[in-house]
Amino acid sequence: YQARHNDRSKLVQIGAAVVAVAGVPVLRDVMEEFIMDGSLYKIESKHEARMFAANLFRATKKCMEESAGKVEELAQAGFIIATPRHIFNVQTDLSCFDCDTYCAKGAGVEPCMGAIEVLYHSKMAPDEILKQALTATCKINPYCSEPIEIVDVAKGIRCRHD
Repeated sequence: YQARHNDRSKLVQIGAAVVAVAGVPVLRDVMEEFIMDGSLYKIESKHEARMFAANLFRATKKCMEESAGKVEELAQAGFIIATPRHIFNVQTDLSCFDCDTYCAKGAGVEPCMGAIEVLYHSKMAPDEILKQALTATCKINPYCSEPIEIVDVAKGIRCRHD
């Protein structure tokens, strides 16, 4: 799941995986170019997630250097890779954490994770928990805004919540 940025999805599908980008907007642009280049085919394991991250961050840094961008901003970037079996939280230092049940990243990470934790053990459906948590996050954090996009990675279903 992910809140959208300037009405542009922050989600990119790579095979059966979905990558949610946070931090530097150019990261998503480089990732799209990177994927179209055919450099990546699958992300199913922690090792493959790290390899993807290393290549993507290297390409993004090069792009930022060439465009006189502030490369130090890349330290704030990162992403979540969700596959039908895993959720990987990837940092710019290439640390990669396998999250057991849920994960959030970006400007609204604290209120979002708090809301998910509170609602997780309720009888609500997973997509409803996400809608509630993200809606609350968008109301609390000025850097987060609706519409909200939700993807069921296991089923390949994408829906938008305005």
